[in-house]
Order: sequence, then structure tokens, then C-alpha cells
Amino acid sequence: MRRGFGATVKDALVGPCTSELSVSSGSTGTTYTSIPGMSVNLKPGKTYRVRVCSRVAADAGGFKMRLSFSSAIVSANGTKETYDDVNGQYDAAALTVGAVTALTLYTSTWSQPVNVTTKFDLVIVTNAATTMTVQGGQTSSNAAVTSFPLGSFVEAIEA
Repeated sequence: MRRGFGATVKDALVGPCTSELSVSSGSTGTTYTSIPGMSVNLKPGKTYRVRVCSRVAADAGGFKMRLSFSSAIVSANGTKETYDDVNGQYDAAALTVGAVTALTLYTSTWSQPVNVTTKFDLVIVTNAATTMTVQGGQTSSNAAVTSFPLGSFVEAIEA
């Protein structure tokens, strides 16, 4: 069985969301919080093809997502895409960075309720072993709940 970037299932490191993350001004709000289950351990000195897919429901104030690394990576480049089902807005852009321990994937500033599908396809180069974790939060703190639901996942395949 083939999956993702042409690799077999046994080759893929997959971190599926194990429970919904809900944030609001009454909880973690704008603080980046790890999405349960969405982390994988990467080996040192390797190149990985990484895909992050998520649905996000946010009210006024928007949402943000990032990858956090326990050790700095050498580089990352790829694309990011978002589509808002409620308002019909589509956004796509290139993403390139050097050595970092946190990589911002997306920051929305939408002021209206959204139900967004996000997809990020990246090539990441490691120097040391690192745990890569997907994190989310609100862009601006508000009482409405922003949720990162089940069905979201991160996948890394050694290139």
C-alpha cells in the first residue's frame, strides 16, 4: 500500500491528532499549545518530506499554527495552503527558512468565523535528532473557542 509522497506505509512517521485541542482566552488563548498526538521523532542528519493537514474552526480573532522542534533544524522549504469553507477564501504561499527551533506555518487575521482546511508540504533537513510537534493557538485572544479537531495529522517520510 502506498501513501503520501510515494512511500510505503511502513516508511512514514505519522502523528495523528488523538484528541481535539480547543483554545480560548479562558484557557491557553494566544499561547502556542501542542496538538495532542501530532508529533514525530526525526533522526539526525536526514532529509524528510513533511505534510501537515488540519481542519481549524475559529471565531473572530483568527488562529495560528507552527512546528516546534526540540533541536534546531538545518532548513525547511515548501508550500502552505489554506481554504476557508465559510467565506470561500483561498491562500497559498511558499515557505523557506534556515536553522530554527520553531517554524510558523500560518497566522490568520480573519475577523469573522472560519472553518479552514490547512495543508503544508515541506522538505525539512535535520542536524540532530529532534521531536517535531504541531502547535496551535489564537492569533488574538478572545472568549470564542478555536479548535483543532480529530482527523488532523503530521506525516514525515525520509527522503
